[in-house]
Amino acid sequence: MDQEGGRVQRIKEGLTRLPAMARIGECYRTTPEEGLLLAKDAGWLLGMEMAACGLDLSFAPVLDVESGLSSVIGDRSFSSDPQHVAQLGSAFIQGFTMPVWLRWVSISLAMAALRRTPTLHYR
Repeated sequence: MDQEGGRVQRIKEGLTRLPAMARIGECYRTTPEEGLLLAKDAGWLLGMEMAACGLDLSFAPVLDVESGLSSVIGDRSFSSDPQHVAQLGSAFIQGFTMPVWLRWVSISLAMAALRRTPTLHYR
C-alpha cells in the first residue's frame, strides 16, 4: 500500500489528506524551522494513521532529489537540494517512528502494571 501524501495516497476514506512533500520543502526554504516541524508532524500523522489501519510498513518518504527529469518523482520529493531532502527526510522519519516508540512504551507500561497486580486466591 503506497501512502505518502500528495498524489500518492491510496487510502482516502477516513485518513488525513497529507500535502505533497514538495509543499513541505517549499515551507522549509522560506522558514527552515517550520519546514522541519511540518515534516516531523506529517511523518507522525502518517505513522499513527498507518498503525491505526493495522499497517506496519511504509516506503515514505521519497528521498529522491527532484531533478526535473522524471515526472514520476516530481512533487513527491522534498526538494531539488540534496541537503534539504536529507534534513526533511530525517525529520519526517523521526516523526514517523514516534508512534512505534509510543506503542512500545505503552506495551511496556501495561506489562509492568500486570506484573505488579496482586494475585487473588479464591477459596
